[in-house]
Amino acid sequence: MISHSWTYQSLVSDVLSIKLNRITVETTTDGKTTKKGYDLDSEDFFWRKNAPNPFPQVAEDIDAELSRYKVDAARLTQQTGVSSVEEVGNL
Repeated sequence: MISHSWTYQSLVSDVLSIKLNRITVETTTDGKTTKKGYDLDSEDFFWRKNAPNPFPQVAEDIDAELSRYKVDAARLTQQTGVSSVEEVGNL
């Protein structure tokens, strides 16, 4: 067995399909499987900041980023008068 550090980058490599800095995530909804790809490069602020960090620290950062997103989404929906962020794209 090969042992490696318990970092976010190692976890992503172990759990997700990663090739050439692109991960593919499969989801199944109502029996239908879909795949979505994400690039992990220097432009991805979260990856750049957290790839070398231990996973427990990354979990805290996920929480902080999610909270920040919720605040930004609430502010945006209030400013535009829509009921959800999804409706902003339809404006």
